[in-house]
Amino acid sequence: MKEDRALRDSARALFRDELKHVRREATPGAIGERIANRIGAKADAASDAAVDFAAGHGRMLAAVLAGVAAGASLWFARKPLGRWLAGRDETGDGEEGEEDPK
Repeated sequence: MKEDRALRDSARALFRDELKHVRREATPGAIGERIANRIGAKADAASDAAVDFAAGHGRMLAAVLAGVAAGASLWFARKPLGRWLAGRDETGDGEEGEEDPK
């Protein structure tokens, strides 16, 4: 009987210690800190992967970035280029086979 009581008391003490630990860890601050740590670890892993990829594919990335830059430049210059091309069509510059109106 004394053995059972001692076992029960020891189990109860262990349970109470675990419960205190869970209550400490379940506070909003502790949960937020754990979430922030996990997000930070994932961001570090993603940045490491990006650096490794960039190191292994530098030339390809440079070509892609150059293409994107050229496309963006043409996109932003589309209206002036369109006006310039429309002006050329109206004057007949650059069009073969057109007769000069006299």
